[in-house]
Amino acid sequence: MKGKGRPRGEAMTGAEVRRVRQRLGLTQVQLAAKLGVTENTLARWERGSVGIGEPVARLIRFVASSEPKPRGRTKHGAR
Repeated sequence: MKGKGRPRGEAMTGAEVRRVRQRLGLTQVQLAAKLGVTENTLARWERGSVGIGEPVARLIRFVASSEPKPRGRTKHGAR
């Protein structure tokens, strides 16, 4: 499933899920728990092994918008 854009029928790519998770400062286990799925399912989404349909993409976006942003140091050590 490599290439540009989303494969047909997918509402979100695995890379997008990974970026959302990392922006929130969550592990795969933590985000999976918030979404009500297993860690393996989340890992498969991120790898692109399993497609992400519109209902799940909406849920991920909702969780991301309602989750407080992480505090503390950024990648580069600044606050």
